[in-house]
Amino acid sequence: MRILFSIITCALLACCAIQSPQAGPVGFRLSSGFKPSQIPGLQLWLDASQITGLSDNDPVAAWDDLSGNANNATQGTVSARPLYKTNIKNGKPALLFDGVDDGFALTTGLNLSAYTVFVVWAQTDAVNGSISFIKSGDPYNYHYLNPAYVAHQPGASTTMATYATATAAGNWAMTEAYRSGTTLYIGKNGTFDGGQASSINWQTDAIGAPYTGGAQFNMVGYIAENLIYNAGLSAGDRQLVEAYLTAKYGLAFTPASIPGLKLWLDASQIVGLNDGDPVATWSDLSGNANNAVQATASSRPTYQTAEINGLPAVQFDGVDDFFDLTSNINATNFTVFIVGRKSTGAALHFVGVCAKGAAGALAPLYYGGDGNFYTQTQTGAYRVTGSQNATLQSNFLYAGYSNAGSPQHRLNRVLLGGSNTSSGSPTAFDAIGARTIFGDYAAQFVGEVLVYDSSLSAGDITLLEDYLQAKWATP
Repeated sequence: MRILFSIITCALLACCAIQSPQAGPVGFRLSSGFKPSQIPGLQLWLDASQITGLSDNDPVAAWDDLSGNANNATQGTVSARPLYKTNIKNGKPALLFDGVDDGFALTTGLNLSAYTVFVVWAQTDAVNGSISFIKSGDPYNYHYLNPAYVAHQPGASTTMATYATATAAGNWAMTEAYRSGTTLYIGKNGTFDGGQASSINWQTDAIGAPYTGGAQFNMVGYIAENLIYNAGLSAGDRQLVEAYLTAKYGLAFTPASIPGLKLWLDASQIVGLNDGDPVATWSDLSGNANNAVQATASSRPTYQTAEINGLPAVQFDGVDDFFDLTSNINATNFTVFIVGRKSTGAALHFVGVCAKGAAGALAPLYYGGDGNFYTQTQTGAYRVTGSQNATLQSNFLYAGYSNAGSPQHRLNRVLLGGSNTSSGSPTAFDAIGARTIFGDYAAQFVGEVLVYDSSLSAGDITLLEDYLQAKWATP
């Protein structure tokens, strides 16, 4: 199940300017006045920003519950107390767990048939991941964050619900789980998996440690806030909490939130140009300084304002415009996203990122004069689909990726059919907008380009499609 979280968040934040944190139990609020306790059924609310009387690095003996149920989290053993750390995420404090024995016991354990749980945290174990909520002595009740996925399990006889979405060790995430009827959903940052059958209550009475399923999974890293409700919240209520936590901790999703980003070109971030100006350099936002450049003035694409959903785009003239990449991208597996539009009445070609001078290397996006899409992998395989010319003459969102060595296309969030074959010995791709060896120059507009050096999970593809669709208003 997919939730257009980025759209909801943007709408809420546009309407509701964020107030500064307030002292006392009221805590952080949106200016609309919303706080988590306004939603019925709140059973536990632990917020590090509401801890008082401690200084940086002080051990935390008690983390007071703000739900009104006095279900405080406590630790009587001094050496097992997490540390209070100031100014950790978005200027707010968090608790640091050592991964050895740091943890809390809840005053009253929870046993819930229906529930929604939120955790804002950053675990730092690059191999094993970390457990937040656990049930003492039970290895089958937990909430878990791993570098490759998030997971939630309510009982030994229930299939563990997992959601494959990468969260590099040390990166912050808002993880969620909720049970609606007999279906359990697990997600991150407002996007969820398809659901798992579940008829077992979820139980928890501790946070962080000790986890009896293996000490290597004890919490190591930071937890800033926890919320547990005794109901599967509606989509609207979840989105209110998501917007609250996202605003509070600065968790807004960007493509850089997903590991492996090699190239990020965003026309809406080009500065210093006016409508129609030639673009000599399109700066890479990935952190790799792999800028798209064109030294020849007559071959420079132009900057066009208010072109796609009111945002700028870069226009290629179909004659000789293209960019070289500062560095070749050579990835056995890859995932590419492009927001663009073919010029009306132009030749069929749409050239995304490619190897401009190699006959056998079309990777990873080329829409050819024969009316077929091509995505070629480093093994020489490519995928051919039927004509998409009419679709490409409107604003579109494309994703191309290698899936276990087999290239695939997605257009406007739909997986395209087609057949795989092979041709030539592909090389690294190094350009945008042209395959000069064939004289293919595309008449097109491009709003944003993302390239990752792996075949991303379905969950990560969904997150990126959510982000791009909300931003560019593609179908």
